[in-house]
Amino acid sequence: TFGSLEFTSTKKRVFIPMTTEMVGEKGYSMAFWLFPKELNEGTNYFISTIGASAALFDQDAQIYIDDKGFLHFHSWVLTPKDLLGPKLNVNEWVHVAFVVDTNMGYVRLYVNGTEVSSMYATGSYTFRQGIYLSNNTYPWIGMMDEVFFFTGAIPQSTIEELARLNKTQ
Repeated sequence: TFGSLEFTSTKKRVFIPMTTEMVGEKGYSMAFWLFPKELNEGTNYFISTIGASAALFDQDAQIYIDDKGFLHFHSWVLTPKDLLGPKLNVNEWVHVAFVVDTNMGYVRLYVNGTEVSSMYATGSYTFRQGIYLSNNTYPWIGMMDEVFFFTGAIPQSTIEELARLNKTQ
């Protein structure tokens, strides 16, 4: 699709540097359209790492597809650490969003505007470096479009609107 970010190999990733506007005391939210072109069993695909530095495990959170094809939100700084989502389909656009609300103590995962998983979590985060889209070790193979990062927890109505109004075909 014209204008989408396309990731085809381990050499392609995008870094969004941290700014003071990205740091909030009440959490953060992120949303994007994904088009997986490859989902092989036994392979992980990192979609995004948040608060990332150069080290693979020096980050606040990551959203990825595991080696069985399931979508995950994983946090290194919250307890519990893992929120499991559904399997995604190859060659099909899907809207994915997550909300980390440290004020209310929850993490929510949305697919196509519908909440698919949530958990109560404790902890805090220190947004250190910025956001990586894809990863050199476990690259995302596919496209991304309309990537949004929000300081604070956005309401479900905003996620529903993003999924409804910005559908990529």
